[in-house]
Amino acid sequence: MSALETDAPVAAPPAWGTEVRRRTGRHPEYLVWEPRKHRLSELLADSEFWGDREFLVQGERRVSFAEHGLLVDRACRELRRHGVGVGDRVFLLSGNHVETIVLWWAAQCVGALPVLGNSWWSEADVATAIDELTPRLVVTDGKRRGSVPAAVPTFLLEELCPAEGEAPRDWDETGDEDDPATVIFTSGTTGRPRGVVLSHRAVIANVHNLLHDTGSLPQTIGPERPIQISMLGVPFFHLSGLQSVVIALVTGGRLVFPPPGPFDAKATLELMAAERLTFFAAVPTVMGRLVNHPDFGNYDFSSIRAATMGGMAVPPALVERVRAAFPNVKRNVSTMYGLSETGGAVTRCSGPALAERPWSSGAPLPVVEVRIVDADAEGVGEIEVRSPANMTGYWDGSHTALVDPDGWLRTGDRGRLRDGHLELVGRSKDVVIRAGENIAAPHVEAGLLRHPAVAEVAVVGLPHPDLGEQVAAAVVPADGADVSVDDLRDFARAQLSSFEVPSAWWIRNEPLPTNAGGKVLKSELLRTWPSAG
Repeated sequence: MSALETDAPVAAPPAWGTEVRRRTGRHPEYLVWEPRKHRLSELLADSEFWGDREFLVQGERRVSFAEHGLLVDRACRELRRHGVGVGDRVFLLSGNHVETIVLWWAAQCVGALPVLGNSWWSEADVATAIDELTPRLVVTDGKRRGSVPAAVPTFLLEELCPAEGEAPRDWDETGDEDDPATVIFTSGTTGRPRGVVLSHRAVIANVHNLLHDTGSLPQTIGPERPIQISMLGVPFFHLSGLQSVVIALVTGGRLVFPPPGPFDAKATLELMAAERLTFFAAVPTVMGRLVNHPDFGNYDFSSIRAATMGGMAVPPALVERVRAAFPNVKRNVSTMYGLSETGGAVTRCSGPALAERPWSSGAPLPVVEVRIVDADAEGVGEIEVRSPANMTGYWDGSHTALVDPDGWLRTGDRGRLRDGHLELVGRSKDVVIRAGENIAAPHVEAGLLRHPAVAEVAVVGLPHPDLGEQVAAAVVPADGADVSVDDLRDFARAQLSSFEVPSAWWIRNEPLPTNAGGKVLKSELLRTWPSAG
């Protein structure tokens, strides 16, 4: 089926509202859409409207909306067979698979709480998350089964039987929009992975914002509108991956899984062209590797009508390169700013607005409020966000330090508002952003300090032309200790997730620079880092 085919049914799904109101009677009093959906299972029920239209494409496998619904019903029965019920946690730990998405929706339908684990975690991280969440069931794939403690009840994705025939639907449709809907993990600022709890309200509000901002509300999608074909360019356990799945389900879009295995730019380009994508979203690192690939010009990308980037700072030069690379997206290149704790996108900028303001991370989305606190003389301060998409909190209950009683969330990022647009200036939290992946520097430091030959360590983000930042470790050996970079790297691989292992090292013979209070001066390390480090 080509990108111009519509294959659309006769009538559109029930409307998503376009009026913004202040929610009263509950605290905090967020801005909200009226009318709006209140439970994620409503979205799944509406997706039946798309029938035999293709929804998920993974390799040679093509799953229609109708087949997806049958698979979800099958997965609901499987979850109940394992004793999963209302309020139970279902821990999903896998690569991107059709069945992972199916089981996430099935958990919604039985009233359970799906938890998306990071498939790149070390065994120690997996064990810590499972201990904290105490799931009723862990759902994993064969590749990661060995990372799950043996005593934990486990179900393999590969054991989910194909959908066959119809069965009576048995969904739990009770509850409230403020109930927890899913847990995703962020490295945060303090070290270990932290579970971000997002309510039904949060997930739906984020999607509603983006659909409205892009003119894609379901009731506007008529028979004449081309199907949006996009790629699941990030792991499903990332908020942007989850967002991509929900948007495709709601709008009748087709979502193509990337080639299996580590990122391969050439294979990705081939798949993008073969599937005739109409929309492409990626972190700047991936986008840059694609548009700058020597074979890029060998493919026809005239079908791509829009492209967006986010997850890290977007260089203005890359925006221009994307405009030049994709001939039909000149007015539809966009950038976004958001984080896991805000439940997704906070601001968005596209088209002429972005061309006029290459520095912009966007204007606040319709039901999002942004303010700058403790601003300096240039208007730069900490960015705070109030939105119905904000997290309920961290699973460990430690959100009170980030969210005030009126619902304003401290992002830890620094910026200013100019002409109604947000300009990101920096961040106050101790995080390295490598290719869009947040890496908590204290977590990496704690891992390296377990090495008996390490006395001091400081981790910083060094600028990198491709990754944005790379993880860099300055290490001071213990007195009399002899340690090499190879030793440290091997040790780090055993202690940390693969993306957290430093790629730049500085073994120092002098103590780390500190201020009068003993705090390491990371700005000084960055200023004096050896050029060959």
